[in-house]
Amino acid sequence: MAGERFGASTFSIIHNLNLCIAALRKAVIDLKQFENAGFVCDRDYFWDQTKQSYTTRSAFEYIRDHLGYRLTLEEATYPVFVKIGDYFALKFSLKNYGFARPVNNRPIAIVFLDGQDEIQWQLFMPAGAELCAAGRGYIFSIACQLGNIKSGKYLLALWLPDESPMLRDCPQYDIQLANGGSNFRLIETEKHRFNVFAEVQVIE
Repeated sequence: MAGERFGASTFSIIHNLNLCIAALRKAVIDLKQFENAGFVCDRDYFWDQTKQSYTTRSAFEYIRDHLGYRLTLEEATYPVFVKIGDYFALKFSLKNYGFARPVNNRPIAIVFLDGQDEIQWQLFMPAGAELCAAGRGYIFSIACQLGNIKSGKYLLALWLPDESPMLRDCPQYDIQLANGGSNFRLIETEKHRFNVFAEVQVIE
């Protein structure tokens, strides 16, 4: 999730933009209202902080939070158990609910994390796999032989670093997906920001 914050300048205030902002802050929207109006929206955006029920948002919050890109993992298909030496196949879809797409291309990596949140296996999508334009979704599919890894339980995550080698190990430049819900969590280390969405058991 990323995008520039909405800010008002003195020029904007002169043109009564401050009054518009006040009105947007008071305008209440909810998930049912959005869906009935035919808008495409991310249902997770309306989760409350407990992630157990839906809540309302202001129009100002919605505009602010969707400037730039807002990528979500819609679904993923993968084996829960995979044998060392066999092929690990993953199919997943990403959708951009934001108003713009990422400016620069981003490598898309699938990673296995151990109990210390260290990468034990990683697979980068082939060159040309691009992230979504505004309002669009894409399906990605890849399979690769699983090797050079010990048996055990691993976290399955997406890692979306900056394409520049100089920024590859800077977590503040990694894309954070906008997913909510109990099956998704963010792990941030000194070098990486991982979007964890599942667990996989590697067997011999």
